[in-house]
Amino acid sequence: MKELDMPADDVYAETTSYDTISNAFFARTSFCDLVGWKKLLIITSEFHMKRTKCIFDWVMNVPSVHGPTLPSSQKYELNYLSVPDYGLSEEAVKIRNEKENKSADNVEKILSRKYTTLSEVFEFITGEHAFYSAEKLVNRANTVINPDDAKKLEMLRQSYGGSISNSNISLAGFGNHDLIPFVSGTLFG
Repeated sequence: MKELDMPADDVYAETTSYDTISNAFFARTSFCDLVGWKKLLIITSEFHMKRTKCIFDWVMNVPSVHGPTLPSSQKYELNYLSVPDYGLSEEAVKIRNEKENKSADNVEKILSRKYTTLSEVFEFITGEHAFYSAEKLVNRANTVINPDDAKKLEMLRQSYGGSISNSNISLAGFGNHDLIPFVSGTLFG
C-alpha cells in the first residue's frame, strides 16, 4: 500500500471466505453491490492468478437473476496484480500450479457455464461447495488421507501458509486446528 501511496483506510479486506470462489462472491455481495464500487484491484500470488482471474471474471459479471447480461453501467472494472511466490519451494509451486490449472479449467468449462446468475452461484456455494455445505464438511472431516498423497498434501498446505504438526494443521497466528481452514483474502478499495 505504501508503494502505491494508498491510504490504509481506502483498502478493505474481504475476510469472510475460505476460498477464491467465495472470496469473489462475498467481495461482491458484502462490499461492491452494497456501496456501489465498480473498480477493483485483486491482488494474489503468481501461481494463483490464472484461477483468481477466471473466478472473479465469472462471479463479478454474472447477473443477479436470469435475464439480460449486466448493462455496462453495472459491470465491474477488474484489475489484477500478482505478487511473487516467495517462500515456496519449486516443488511446492509445481504442485500448486497443477492444482490451480485444474481448478481454473473447472471454472471455465463447468462452473461458469452451469451457474450463470449470482443466485445460482449462491446455491452452488451453500449447497455444493466443500467449505460451505454442512454435509460436505462432515464428509471432509471424516476422510482418511492416503499416505501416498501425504507429501503432496503437505506441499499444498504449505502453499496456503499451513504446516502439519502432530496430525493437526498449524496456521501462523491461529494455533492448531483439526480441520483444514484454507484461508484466502483479497484487498480492494
